[in-house]
This record gives sequence, structure tokens and C-alpha cells, in this order.
Amino acid sequence: MQKNIKQKIIFISGTARSGSTLLDFIIGSKKETVSLGEIYYSYNKYIEFIDDEEFIRKNVCSCGENGYKCSVWNEILNNWFTKKPKSYKDAYLIVLEVVQNLFGKQIIIVDSSKYVRAMVHFSEISNVVDVIFLHTIKDVRATLNSWIQRRKQKNQTNNLYVYFKLFRSWSLQNEKIQNYISQNNFKCLVVNYDALCLFTNKSLELIDNFIDSKQEGFFHKNFNNSHIYFGNPFRQNIEDLEIKYDNRWFYKNEWQLPYLLMPRVRKLNEIYFRKFK
Repeated sequence: MQKNIKQKIIFISGTARSGSTLLDFIIGSKKETVSLGEIYYSYNKYIEFIDDEEFIRKNVCSCGENGYKCSVWNEILNNWFTKKPKSYKDAYLIVLEVVQNLFGKQIIIVDSSKYVRAMVHFSEISNVVDVIFLHTIKDVRATLNSWIQRRKQKNQTNNLYVYFKLFRSWSLQNEKIQNYISQNNFKCLVVNYDALCLFTNKSLELIDNFIDSKQEGFFHKNFNNSHIYFGNPFRQNIEDLEIKYDNRWFYKNEWQLPYLLMPRVRKLNEIYFRKFK
């Protein structure tokens, strides 16, 4: 990478099941961006199966190709397996170099790695990156319902103790993200997932203004620069993508007692919704 040229990055943070993949596709539909999905998760998979290169390359990208044929991840993986980065920071610098070689210096990378543990390295490479954050937040009651459905798919236990634990996890994770962003004075926009689905045009306008996009709106089905490699299985069904609110939690009662007995969580949930208004 050339000196004095900072790579622009839009980092999507949030909890699991918060709508980060949907937001990734929305931002990644713009011509000035290239979406790489959860880079941190992809790197961890690389580390986990570092001795099984074939397994890593067989994974299918959102572009429809596996790691052998994806124009972006083939280059990233070639460099990872060849140069063997010793840390996530080193691996990330390789990603930046590959992207600049493929798309030029003006391209904006969309990274939806979500968690603070994937954000902390930015301070170490602040001389080469210019990062802004979109913090996706879904109503805690809707998030709980989504987590419960996911746990059922994995045959995991669901009971009242689990519901309280999940509520607390939602609160702690979102607060941790907000605190880290605030402490480091990062530029951040809170994106309310529920509002994005219910008031799409207004939400997209807020996002476009924040990221200073040259293109307004969302270019449905236009995902030529979308390369989400590991992460949400939804990435492989982008033809079914639609911005639609999931109201199934309206008809559930698992959230009612935790919501009543956890005023801190309830207050935080209300604050996030008030920000959109």
C-alpha cells in the first residue's frame, strides 16, 4: 500500500441476528463499495483450518463462486496461505493490499465483522485506514425471538434462565460497542434495524448522508461487488433478499417477563429507538 493513502472502511457493528448482513448487502449494492462480509470470522476459519486449505477454498462466497474462483477471496486466500500472517492485523493489511490492487484506491470496503474484538486492531493501523461505523441494533424482543429460533435449530435448551441471559447479553454487547466507539472518538451512526424495515426510505437517506454516498438508495439485486465469504448462511440466498420486518415476536410471550423485570435493558432499548425518532 502506498503511504499517505488511507483505505476507507465502513464497519458494521452489532450483536448476532441484528440485521448486519442485510445492511452489508444494502451498502454493498453501491458502486463505490466492495463488500467483504465478516472478515474477522473468515480469518478465524482460515486459522482453524490452516492445514486444510481445500476446506477453506470450498466455501461458497455470496458472489456464487467458491474460494478457488472468487475473484477477491482467491487472491486474499492465496496471500494468507503464502505469507502466513502472524496476527489479525497482518491479515487485515493483506486484505487492504489485495482490494486496492483489484479495485483501486478509491474503493470503500464494507466490513461487517460486528464485534469489538474485530474492531480493536483499527487503532494499530490508523495510519492506513479511515473507518466509520454503522451500529445495527434490533429491538431486544425481536432479537430474543431470533436467537431462540436459532437455538431451536441447533437443538439447544430454551428456558426462562436462557431468556434472561440473552437479554443481558444483548445489553452488554451493544453497550460494549458504543463505549469502544465513544472512547476512540470514532464516527458512528446507530442504525435501527426495525426502522430500516418499517421506514426504509427515511433510513436509507440517513445512511446515505452519513457515509456520504455518491448514489442514493438501495440498488436491489445489484451485488456485483458483494463477496461475503464466511458468516450468515443468508449470503447464499441473496436473490431472495427483501427489506421486510419480522414481526413474529408480537405473537410470542418469552420476552415479556425478562422485559418487565430488567428495567436497564428496557431503558436501553427505548433509548435506541428514541434516537431514530
